[in-house]
Formats: sequence, structure tokens, C-alpha cells
Amino acid sequence: MTAPPHGIYGFCKNQRYYFLNVLEELDEPGEYWLDFAAGKIYFWPPSDLRKSTVFVSKLDQPLIKISDARGLRLEGFALEAGRGNDVTIEGGEAVTLRASKIRNVGDVGVIVNGGKEHTVERCEISHTGDSAIEITGGDRAALTAAGHRVEDSDIHHMGEWVRTYNPAAKVNSVGNRVAHNAIHDGPHAGILITGNDHIIEYNNIHHLALETGDLGAIYIGRDYTERSTVIRYNYIHELGGVGLGSMAVYLDDCASGITIYGNIFYKLKYGAFVGGGRDNRVENNVFVECNPAIHVDARGLDQRKVWQDMVYVLMKPKAEAMKVLEPPYAAKYPGIGTVLPYLARPGGVPPEGNVIRRNLIQGPGLAVRPPAQPWVLDAGEKVTIEDVLCFKPETGAHRAPAGVPPKPLRLTGSVRERSRV
Repeated sequence: MTAPPHGIYGFCKNQRYYFLNVLEELDEPGEYWLDFAAGKIYFWPPSDLRKSTVFVSKLDQPLIKISDARGLRLEGFALEAGRGNDVTIEGGEAVTLRASKIRNVGDVGVIVNGGKEHTVERCEISHTGDSAIEITGGDRAALTAAGHRVEDSDIHHMGEWVRTYNPAAKVNSVGNRVAHNAIHDGPHAGILITGNDHIIEYNNIHHLALETGDLGAIYIGRDYTERSTVIRYNYIHELGGVGLGSMAVYLDDCASGITIYGNIFYKLKYGAFVGGGRDNRVENNVFVECNPAIHVDARGLDQRKVWQDMVYVLMKPKAEAMKVLEPPYAAKYPGIGTVLPYLARPGGVPPEGNVIRRNLIQGPGLAVRPPAQPWVLDAGEKVTIEDVLCFKPETGAHRAPAGVPPKPLRLTGSVRERSRV
């Protein structure tokens, strides 16, 4: 039996489904059923409860709430079993949460909202109902950076209650950094980005999209003015993805002005996905066993209503609100105003200014969907890998198996500035 509402896309044949709180499905350890009428819970424990510690939490407020503090450091905490958010930091400056474990959280593990230069570092954040971390700070109108940082942390098993759009890190507003983290084991995305001038670097990201499709391990989209984020030196590998699959870096729905540089992409459906945007750069990356390595399309020119509404109803007001012909946008992002003439008339926006070059690719390379071909620059300037034996992306090593003589790595194609790869 089904009843509306059925979500945005409705029900389709052969979709996956599950039953929620059905007594007949209580058939293996770890499952439970709530009898709301009688006020009882029927629980099949995964182990002997007499030898376990059992938590029943009623706390729907943060375990720790910090407001307008300066120079405060919290270190060595173990925070768990709250029904709401675990830690919230609002306003203030230079608050640090360090070397702590945040786990078994009903909602979000750590929320940083406003202020500047707050840091979450060397923490393990896991088993959160919603996102693991959400950081917001900076002023988009003035392009003033917040300088918040999420670093050196192990973030996994997030989105256990709300399965989509609750990643390891939501990064919002201006000038924040996510670096040197292990991000893994989640049903949907790893890092969701809005805003400008963020740095996403040196992260090891894998085994995401385990229950969903059409998403990115790193994702941004649907705003021509959210520019200058740099995604560099990350190792992204072995993602899941049902249906349309998943993308390592997903510049969705005309995301523009993003740099994807020096990353390693390994065993993926899509490596870098440029979905109709402008002024993006995909340079000096290594792609191994991706199919394809790089995708480019021109959805901003698609005349179907869904895409024209995206451009003119959703994105045009955002561009006008940011006043891209005036400082600071016009000064910081030269050429951003070239989108306005297209938005002033019907017909869509072409994916101008994208640069794709000096990438090292093993397997399928560049897939350019019509009519994007005229708008892609330097797309043929790449180096391909042949005869790769025992490729180890984490070290960059190429070694032959035991007993097999080493075979030289042969490079074909353009070798201009190969030393920069």
C-alpha cells in the first residue's frame, strides 16, 4: 500500500524501498519496533544487554553550546547519545574543538555558525543522524572570509537518520577550509559546498554514495556567483552510486569558477563532472579507472523547461542580487559579468571559459556532450597512461607484481609541461 506524498520524483518500477517500523520485519539482531499505542519498544539486541551499557536519551538540546566566546579550547571529550546536535559554536572567534569523539548523535555532530577562525581538528565524528559537521561563516556580499577549519579528523557513518544531503561536512558562505580528513562510509555525499573561496584539500574520501545516486563526493551547484573554491590534492576513490551513479567532484547545474587541481581519482563512475558551468578549471589531475575521467555538458542551453527554469527562475535572481558588475565581485572575479547578457535574453547560457588540460588519464578520457564541444578549451591537452602495473594512488607508485620485470611507464599524447603533473 502506498499513499501520497511520494517525494519529488514519485514511485517508479524497480526502485528500492524499505518498510519502517513494521513488526513483521523485526527478524534480526539490532532491529526494533515501536508500539506507540502501548508505549513499548520491542528490541532484538545485537549482544547480551546484561554485559552492555544501555543509553536511553531524552536530551534534544546540544550537549555543549558556546556563544560569542574567544580563544576557548575544548580537548579530549567524548560526547555521545544526545538526540539533538552535540556541539554548537555561535559567533565569537578562535574556538577550537580538538582530539574529541563525537558519536551516536540524533542530529548534527558539530555546528559552527558565524564568528571567525573556529577550528575542529583531530576529532572522530561518527554515527550522526544528520550531517557530521556544518560550518557557516563569512559575508558573501562583501566576500569576507570566516577562516573556519575542519582538519585532521576521521568522519564517517553520517546521515543515519536522514539519508541524503547530510554529508561529512557542509561548507557554507566564504573562506573556509576542509583539509587532511578521512571521509568515508556514508549513504550520500561527503562535502556539500555553497558560497565562495573555500579550500578543500588533502582529504582521503571513499565509500560514499552507498545508498544513493546522482551525487558527488564533493558537490556544488546552481549559482553562477559561488566562485573561486579550490578542490586540490584530494584522493577520491571507490565510491558507490545507484542509478545514475556518482561523481567524485560534481559541479552540478552550471556551477562556475571552480578549480579542480592535482587530485587523484581512482575506480569511479565519473571523475570530474562539469555540468554546464563557466570558467571552471580541471588541471593536473590523475584519473585511473574512471568512466569517463571528465564529463562536460551544456545544460544551461537546454531548452526544456526544467533547465530554462533553473537558469532564469533560480539562478538569474542570485546573480542580480550579488551585483556582479560592482565591487567586490567585479574586482575579484574578472569576467563574471559576462553571464548577464545571456540572462537578459531567452535561449540559455553556454559553458564558456572552461579549461581542461594537463591531466594524466588511464581509461576513458573526456566525454563532451553536445552541444558543449565549441565551448570547451584545451580539452585535448592531456597525457594518457599505458601499461600501468599495480598502480597505488595513495603513494603514486607504479610497481610490477613479484616475479615480473619492471615495465617502463609510457606516456602518449601531449607532454607539454608534463613536469607539472
